[in-house]
Amino acid sequence: MAYIGGSVAFGLNKDLSDKDYVGVYAARPLALHLDLYSSVPETLTASVDGGDDYVLHEALKFGRLLLKGNPGIIEALFYDGDGYRSEAWEALQRHREAFLSQKVVHHYLGFVNSQIKQFNANKGKSTKKLYHVIRLLGEVERICAGSAPAIRITGLERDRLMSIRAGNEAVGSPGAR
Repeated sequence: MAYIGGSVAFGLNKDLSDKDYVGVYAARPLALHLDLYSSVPETLTASVDGGDDYVLHEALKFGRLLLKGNPGIIEALFYDGDGYRSEAWEALQRHREAFLSQKVVHHYLGFVNSQIKQFNANKGKSTKKLYHVIRLLGEVERICAGSAPAIRITGLERDRLMSIRAGNEAVGSPGAR
């Protein structure tokens, strides 16, 4: 599987937004059987001048992250836009709802907390973290209601997120009680 993720996948990119390329690859079965797997990188990453980022997870690592409820991995499973899909990936996607659980919600909330801490550490100077908080909370709400994550954000929700991202909408002080 390979696709362009991040703000492009969500429909929340701006003109100068970078592209986040995401993929999953399978180590050759022979390497697994000959115990050569330890030399296979679990994750390959690269960044290119100009901002584009690349991340490839080996299938076993992807599976571990999926079972842990990692939001980025869950979102990859629910992505239906352009990209490459193998038959194995399509088979996994047919069962994607089975991976939505309380554990996934807890991980989303952990990401929310992390974004709030980063926003506060930056003294609220960048609205990017704040718009991530609102987007992630929207996904939590959808999952708790029994729906799938909305990978492509549209309509009024998209308009609000883009307004927050541009700094045009105040949403209060994140983390304030």
